[in-house]
Amino acid sequence: MKSKAFFQMLYQDVIKFPTYLISHPFKGYEDFKFGKKGKFYVALIFLILMSLVQIIKFTSTGFILNPNNPKDLNSIKIASFVIVPIVLFSIANWNVTTLFDGKGKMKEIFMMVCYSLFPYIIASIIVVIGSNFLTLEEAMLLDLVNYIGILGVVYLMFFGMINIHEYSPLKVIITTILTIVAIGVILFIALLIFTLVKQIYTFIYALLRELAKRY
Repeated sequence: MKSKAFFQMLYQDVIKFPTYLISHPFKGYEDFKFGKKGKFYVALIFLILMSLVQIIKFTSTGFILNPNNPKDLNSIKIASFVIVPIVLFSIANWNVTTLFDGKGKMKEIFMMVCYSLFPYIIASIIVVIGSNFLTLEEAMLLDLVNYIGILGVVYLMFFGMINIHEYSPLKVIITTILTIVAIGVILFIALLIFTLVKQIYTFIYALLRELAKRY
């Protein structure tokens, strides 16, 4: 009975509610934020699934649509290309929206972005499976499926920010543009810090080597 209740809860949280968000974004995100139906563990599941799906797409997409060499697989690199942008967006968006009276917390923004990955995860699974069975002409339809998945992410993020921050559509567009600018600033500062640390390390290392030679 406990295992049955667990799987029912998993179905409700991981499949049913994210699907409801797609068909009823306003009511869904209201429940997400105020009804506490948005679950942090589900957000992490989607983040992990997105990383796994990208790895599987790299190795298992049919050769017709896959220019990658499985020997070149770097799982950590692929996962970081998923996780880092999402974390950066969450931090940058929270900083920007705080200045524009946004009501969303950083945790809610992160969860919203992760939930928005749901359509693309489903689309990617369809693409991977379909690419191994369809001909080149038929496989072109999978590009459409992929684009629908991407549009689904944009769609859910757009309505998510409207509801979480209690913004108008125009304000969402403006703060999204500023968020992208903020991400650029964060990356620039991170690069400066990395370069500075590297130079300090090189200087100290060279100094210690010189001292070791003399003494």
